[in-house]
This record gives sequence, structure tokens and C-alpha cells, in this order.
Amino acid sequence: MAEFRGSARVSGFNAIDLPDNAYRIKQAGQKRIDDLRNVYDQRIQNQKQNLADFQYDQSQVQSALKENQNLEETYRQTYEQAYVNAIKINLINQKRSRTKEKWIRAPFSVFKGSWKDRC
Repeated sequence: MAEFRGSARVSGFNAIDLPDNAYRIKQAGQKRIDDLRNVYDQRIQNQKQNLADFQYDQSQVQSALKENQNLEETYRQTYEQAYVNAIKINLINQKRSRTKEKWIRAPFSVFKGSWKDRC
């Protein structure tokens, strides 16, 4: 009698590989959530950086304004001091010219007439 050999098929259960759509949908949803979280975190970081930059700019503006005020005050004080010095110099020059006039007129004042009469 002939020996029985099985058929060409492998014995046992062979599962058919079907695509797992539920797993793919879950993975796609998780990727979307992760992307949204990343975008949210980046937006928060950008807002923090913008705030820090704005505060730095404001501090620079305040510093520049304070420096300008100091320069204006220094200019005002220097201008006032120069003005006072100019007035003092003008007074000194006037006193000197009066003194010179006295010395120049003194010899002619001895005569009763003006010096024009003498010439």
C-alpha cells in the first residue's frame, strides 16, 4: 500500500495578514497630537522670547532717555556757566575801558575847555 503523504499544504493555522487600520488611525492621531504639542510649545517659547526682547528694548530706550536727560542737563549747566563767564568778562572789559578812559581824559580835564578847543 502506498504511504500517505500529506498534501502540499502546510498543516496548521495560517492567519491572513490584514492591514490593521485601527492601529494606523491611532498612530496618526498620536502623531497629530504630538505635532500640536510641539507647535504649542514653540509658540509659548516664541512668546517668552518676544517678551524678553521687548523688555530688553524697553530697558535700552529708558537708558537712552536717561542718558539724553543727563546730556541735556550737562549742556544746560555748561551753557549757563559759559553765559555767566561771558558776562563777567564783559564787565571786566568795561571796567578796564573805563579805567583807560579816565587815564586818557585826566590830563585834559585839568584845562577848563575841552581838548577840542586846545587843538
